[in-house]
Amino acid sequence: MIHDNIQGWFDYDDFYDWILLQYKTVVEIGAWKGKSAAYMGEMIMRREIDMEYTVIDHFKGNSNNILHKTDDDIINRRLYQIFIKNIEPVKNYVNVIVGNSHKVYNRFEDKSIDVLFIDGGHTYKEVKRDIMLWKPKVKHIIAGHDYYMLGVNKAVNECLPDHTVFSRNTWIKRLS
Repeated sequence: MIHDNIQGWFDYDDFYDWILLQYKTVVEIGAWKGKSAAYMGEMIMRREIDMEYTVIDHFKGNSNNILHKTDDDIINRRLYQIFIKNIEPVKNYVNVIVGNSHKVYNRFEDKSIDVLFIDGGHTYKEVKRDIMLWKPKVKHIIAGHDYYMLGVNKAVNECLPDHTVFSRNTWIKRLS
């Protein structure tokens, strides 16, 4: 599979397989080098699914992550180019918005997204801001990654108190 050779963290394929079966509009905040985007693009292509899948990232890395501070692709400002190269085989199935999630959310109408997956900034402030700004845009599910991280956990618990952990460290909140 295309995503197997892409650097990054992607342990929520079971969640993405589940949403591929029933939803038509998916937005993912956070792209890193494209591992999850390549997976989704390949699944949409292989299964011939009618889905609009959008990824949002500023492609500058996260200053709070020590791994990001030492990554050559960030240091040399080529993260976006690496992402584009990595999703090349499925680029027609992945919409990319370059920008900060808190600055581009207004491009989407309220209730226009079936599923929002938050995996961008991992501080309490960043996760809370994404949940609060994006929640009106979502019809069915808000979910995200890295629930075990303190900032993520605190924001999710506060903003979406009756969420569940879907698998591993993926949190999920059904809105309808």
